[in-house]
Amino acid sequence: MKRSFLSILTALIMILCGNLLLSNESANAMSSVRYYGEVNYSETDPGSNITYVTYDIYYDSYEMDDTHLERLCPNYENVNHANSCAPMAATIIVGYYDYEFENLVPNYSTCYYYNGTYGYRPRSSEVQDVKDQLYTLMGTNTESPGTSVAQFKSGFTSYVNSKGLNISYNSCGNTFNLQTAINYLNQGQPIAVFVSGYEYFPEVGLYREDGHFSMGGRSSTNTHVFVAYGYRQYRYYDENGLFKTENYLVVVFGDGTQGLLSIDRVTNIDEAYAIDIY
Repeated sequence: MKRSFLSILTALIMILCGNLLLSNESANAMSSVRYYGEVNYSETDPGSNITYVTYDIYYDSYEMDDTHLERLCPNYENVNHANSCAPMAATIIVGYYDYEFENLVPNYSTCYYYNGTYGYRPRSSEVQDVKDQLYTLMGTNTESPGTSVAQFKSGFTSYVNSKGLNISYNSCGNTFNLQTAINYLNQGQPIAVFVSGYEYFPEVGLYREDGHFSMGGRSSTNTHVFVAYGYRQYRYYDENGLFKTENYLVVVFGDGTQGLLSIDRVTNIDEAYAIDIY
């Protein structure tokens, strides 16, 4: 009887310890998930962990290489739902592909082609409806403030599949690979970029005159999701030759602005996926 009791007690202790171990492993796995969700940004309410930065460079001459999507991307502004940059980024990509698949945004054509030039119509109630649906499908702000990469993919896939289409997420490398990203851009695929910190310069903060390039923007340690539609490299020369090379993603930031995101300074790119809808 004693042996039987001890055996049962030992088994119960082992089960309890095993359950605790599994519980800890599950908790650790959950804690490792990163959620992306910078609050709505505005000049009057910039949020926390943001600093304003300026950058000046003086040169004798410069060269620029530029690669971008032929149709660029729509520049929608996130006007509701705090921490919802992930569904906003997906909405921008939906707006881009709506030119090819008009049912992606029901009852509204996001893009037009006129006199040899592509353009995008402004955000409408139909576009806002898409964003609201993606917000719900992604479960944004349900598990934690923001959206995880897994939630982004799951919700985005559900939306695209509901329109009778398919979607693929083509990784730009476990560590962001610029050449891989450029290759996908050349294939016409916009890139969803997930960052945990960035240095961003809106177009309105860029100013160039002879021998001087001034950049004004912001640096942040927040998580954020935005869409890259191009790449730009500047090479600066003085009397001694090339003295500086700088690399940027050309992005739609989701706050109604577009501009340059520094690859060389500050920005922490966690994951990036070229999105193909077909």
